[in-house]
Amino acid sequence: SSKLARIEGVEKTLTTIQDNQLVAYLVLNKTKVKSDSHLGEIPLSHCINQQIIRYLPSYMVPSHYIVMDELPLTLNGKIDYRQLPMVEMLQEEYVAPLTDVEKTLCAVWQQVLGLKRVSVTDNFFRIGGNSITAIQVSHQMSKILGYSINVSEIFKYSSINELVHRFEALSNNIDTVDWTV
Repeated sequence: SSKLARIEGVEKTLTTIQDNQLVAYLVLNKTKVKSDSHLGEIPLSHCINQQIIRYLPSYMVPSHYIVMDELPLTLNGKIDYRQLPMVEMLQEEYVAPLTDVEKTLCAVWQQVLGLKRVSVTDNFFRIGGNSITAIQVSHQMSKILGYSINVSEIFKYSSINELVHRFEALSNNIDTVDWTV
C-alpha cells in the first residue's frame, strides 16, 4: 500500500487479498489527477501498473484496482473490511497447453493450487500462487525434470510459457524427459 501511495494522484490506499489475488483500493486526490491523464481512455490498472512496477516485483503488483471516494471506517476509525466492495474476478483468456511439457507443468500447477485448469499464459501469483506454493511447485517440477528448479525461477518466470522457454534454453533434450505425473 505504501508503494501505491507514491503514485501521483493517489491519496489513500489499502491492499487486501480476495480469492488469493491482491486487490488495491484507492482514494484519488481529485485535485492532483489531471484531466489530461487519459484515464478514461486507458484502463486505470494499466496506468498504475506502469508506475508501480518501478517499486515492486511483478508478484506483488495487485491484480485488481477499485477506486473509491473514501475508505470505509468503523466507529473507532479503523478500516471496515466488511464494507469494502468485492471485486469480480475476471479470468484471462485460456490458452491450452499443447506440448507434453506444457501439459505436465499445467497439471502440477493445478494440483498444487487446487485449480480445475491452468492456462500456459497464467501468472502463477495472479492465480493464487504464493511463496509456499512456489516451493511446492519448484520441488515437483524438479522431480519431473530431473534437475533443480529454484524457487527464484518461479518468481522470475511466472507463467508456464516463460518457464518452458527457460527450460528449453537450459536443455536441448527437454523432449526426452518422461513427463508423466
